[in-house]
Amino acid sequence: MAEDTEVVVVCGGYADVMAADRPARHDDVTVTPINPRRAFVHRVCPHRTVGGTGAAVVDHQEVLARGMRLMADSVTRIDEMIEA
Repeated sequence: MAEDTEVVVVCGGYADVMAADRPARHDDVTVTPINPRRAFVHRVCPHRTVGGTGAAVVDHQEVLARGMRLMADSVTRIDEMIEA
């Protein structure tokens, strides 16, 4: 029986969310993004707020893949690295 893989993604910007999305599609992978804020800021879309066509700030869960749960916290150090 294969063990599940656990992935932690530190931060939560566009690149981090996109990088976490692919492994999160697999049933045997659990991805936990860690970001100090629950809000996700669409940094390239502030014109939406100004123009009244959408929000530049949304709940982080709206941009995460299904099944991912955000941990709203800060990372101060990494204790262990496991190599494959």
